Amino acid sequence: MPFLGDMLQHRLNVPPSKTQELTSSVLAIHGAFAMIAGPIIRHFNDQTPNRKVPLLLSLGVCIAGTCTVAGARSVPILLLGRVLQSIAGSAVWIIGFATVADTVSANNMGSAMGLVISYANSGTISGPAISGLLYEIVSYPVLWTIPLLVLLIDLVARVLMIERPSEVSSSEPSSPLLNQEVPSSTGGFWLSLLCNGRILICLLITCSSMTVSTSLYSTLPSHIQERFEWGPDSAGLLFAGLAIPGILIGPLAGWVRDRVGARYPAVIGSILQALFLTLSGIAGSDSFSWFSAQTSGKSIYSTSVIAIGILRPFVSGIAPAELTGKWPLSQGFVCDDNEWILTAY
Repeated sequence: MPFLGDMLQHRLNVPPSKTQELTSSVLAIHGAFAMIAGPIIRHFNDQTPNRKVPLLLSLGVCIAGTCTVAGARSVPILLLGRVLQSIAGSAVWIIGFATVADTVSANNMGSAMGLVISYANSGTISGPAISGLLYEIVSYPVLWTIPLLVLLIDLVARVLMIERPSEVSSSEPSSPLLNQEVPSSTGGFWLSLLCNGRILICLLITCSSMTVSTSLYSTLPSHIQERFEWGPDSAGLLFAGLAIPGILIGPLAGWVRDRVGARYPAVIGSILQALFLTLSGIAGSDSFSWFSAQTSGKSIYSTSVIAIGILRPFVSGIAPAELTGKWPLSQGFVCDDNEWILTAY
């Protein structure tokens, strides 16, 4: 939220010197609870073939969390709302990807995941973009009607969703990640995931991608205010520059992965993204005259942000497609006398 800093200062009476620290803490708590809730949600999701009911429950928690954040008059209530949103968001991601995996054929998984990731990223970033643009135009209560309206539309869509029931077993977790049957115990299942190099790389890519996103969410508004004296409306436009390219390029990125694989697009995208992140950090600095705010700093920063938005789908979409089995493991875990052995990838 580009207006989170103003919300903390003017609504929750947080001193300006503590605003950036608390903004980062709010985002960190969101990520921490999402990480904790993820395995728990995954366990219960694998026990039921019905995806609609868990999705509706997660939506209810999300609505409760959003209302809590909107009405917060103290920092603890704000953090409580973010925890509820975090748990609900984890459920949406996990159950949503499971629903896609149940529905889409393996040959089209990359394109499908690219489309899903592009819309997910666009929603994550267009929210701050819209709120930043409207913050100085409408009142605080009116501003919160937008996410609540989106949640209402989401509720209707989930009620109307036609799902393909999937058979599950309460005793044996299943996974498309491995060519062979996974171990019969839940502990063996997690061991097979966490000891596989390919899966760990996917998790690392996801972690790095989310780190970049979270860093932009927490620092962009205050950074452009300090460097360029831009307000929430400019922050909203920059968040739009991150979101819109992802909407347009996400399906293309998925199509490319279906055709040439994930490795080269991810490597090239990561290198270029690192380059533009470096440029965005230098832009506006007086240490380099050509990058200063009085010369080309503003243009370089805006261009770098848009470039990051263009590159994001090639990097952020790789892990979900890999982890749903689009590219089966040619090597990985093999079963020898009921013992699982890690082979070289």
